[in-house]
Amino acid sequence: MKIFLKYGIAFILLSSTQSLLAQTTITLKGKVLGRDSKTIFIVPSTTSLRTEDKPTISIVDHKFEYTFTAKEVEAYQLVFEDEYEKGAWRPVIVFPDQNVIELTLNDMENHDKNLIKGGAINEAYYAFMQLSENRYKAINEVLNKEREKLYDVKDYYSQAFENVLVEVRKAKDGVEAQPFYQKMDELRKTGVDLSPSGQQLKARFDSLAHAKYKWKYAYFNQNINIGNYYLLFRDVQYNAKENRYLATLADETYQKYAIKFPKHPYTKIVGDAMAGIIKIFPGNQFVDFTAPN
Repeated sequence: MKIFLKYGIAFILLSSTQSLLAQTTITLKGKVLGRDSKTIFIVPSTTSLRTEDKPTISIVDHKFEYTFTAKEVEAYQLVFEDEYEKGAWRPVIVFPDQNVIELTLNDMENHDKNLIKGGAINEAYYAFMQLSENRYKAINEVLNKEREKLYDVKDYYSQAFENVLVEVRKAKDGVEAQPFYQKMDELRKTGVDLSPSGQQLKARFDSLAHAKYKWKYAYFNQNINIGNYYLLFRDVQYNAKENRYLATLADETYQKYAIKFPKHPYTKIVGDAMAGIIKIFPGNQFVDFTAPN
């Protein structure tokens, strides 16, 4: 995805966030390439995409224009209806921090070529996403290729897990496959879902994830803004419960964001979630596992 970089981004972010209080009417103007979708759902990140009364954006002749009132400067998810109905989608993230935001949206395969123009928070968010992707792209490709090789020779999963996969493929629908999905979860939780080769490769993926989180949260601490707060919010909502190291980093970083944005909805949501996550881990006190660079 293309990124628009400018100097003085910290000042622009601050002034943009403050000025939104007086200009909450946002217009999204977009064009859609490589797909025949007719409708886009739009919901704030603090609202479930599965809610029944999702606002919709109509696409006419591969173009759309949608005006709405943003109550908060938070991430909004744009999801193509046809992707949603198929059960697999890649949301487009937009922050309403400028009156007019221009979007060029592609098909799912070319999602990374989407263009979002308008607003300093959008600029900073996508700049970070590109920075993160480029930083770890090479090693990710190496590990993914190794995993594909193990897939090809059926040496990534354990035999027990492979047997369950066979049953999943035989299932006529999701209801019939549900018991097998549960069995797969049990095998993962007990650590017997992978072959010895798969376990070795997973250890390398885990090591990479550890390095990513360390770098990512150092960046968040140095660049406090709503875009990064959204990513912290996402980590706490979906990943931190099963990763004590991530939970530790998120908890420490959250303290700074809560001070910076005391009334933002992310602050209460993340605070409540962290209170529950802390209870999961023995001792209820996190240890700072980070090491100096």
